[in-house]
Amino acid sequence: MRSERIRRRFYQENAPSPDERDGIVRRTKIFVGTADKLERHYRLAYACSAVNTRSLAKAFRGELVPQDPNDETAWELYASAGKFG
Repeated sequence: MRSERIRRRFYQENAPSPDERDGIVRRTKIFVGTADKLERHYRLAYACSAVNTRSLAKAFRGELVPQDPNDETAWELYASAGKFG
């Protein structure tokens, strides 16, 4: 009982004023809103990164556009590029 009275008295004496509480609540809402925006941006960036990774993988496998069987291989193209550079 005594500890409960002490605790209650402590909180009554040290509690912020209503104006301070309103300010704390307002700033907390702003911070939470900012955190939500950051999370959305992170998720979008992560999704774009995954799409880019998949697109590059498809490109290297030759799956993005129809392939011409008469084209030289990437290694042949690389070798010939070295002759001109």
